[in-house]
Amino acid sequence: MMKNKKLVSGILALIILISGIVVYVYWRNWEKQEPEMGIEWFQTGNTLPTTQLQPKQSRELTNNCIGGAWDLVSPDYYGEPDEFIHGVSKVGLKWIRLSLDHGTWDMVDWSKGEYSKYYVEPHQNKTITGLADNDIKMMYCLVFWDVESPGKEVEEGYSRFKTEDEIQHYLDYVQFIVHNFKNRVFCINLF
Repeated sequence: MMKNKKLVSGILALIILISGIVVYVYWRNWEKQEPEMGIEWFQTGNTLPTTQLQPKQSRELTNNCIGGAWDLVSPDYYGEPDEFIHGVSKVGLKWIRLSLDHGTWDMVDWSKGEYSKYYVEPHQNKTITGLADNDIKMMYCLVFWDVESPGKEVEEGYSRFKTEDEIQHYLDYVQFIVHNFKNRVFCINLF
């Protein structure tokens, strides 16, 4: 029994010693490495010639089903319209799902009155027009945050559009969106 304890203790001491040496050697080599920037690490050890990927811009591409999704609530959220349009076009996106409002109600700040508005902000109009001018198809995600519903969404069992007034407010908003974007967005998605 005593022999087994000494054997186990010896093996454990040897494992600890070897682990310490491995960590020390690894740490010393780690500090000597040059910092890797961008995606250059991917080419480490490659001796063949490399070229930078040159994606085609959106206007140069046929439909490719590559896209993204953005809420156009504020330029603070998605960037200035010209920069946003340039960035989207530069990487070759052909589709965008977007909305003037927050996509989910947990993002809405009800205390600030972030309801769906019956007007289009200049930055939103500029963004949507610029995307259309760059041949980027837009799917408008129709979300509707009305004054009658703030905070109720988090209550269990809450349901919207129970009254004629609620339904009419929604229909008015749908008509507003369709009227403003019918010639610029590809389709409208009820969200």
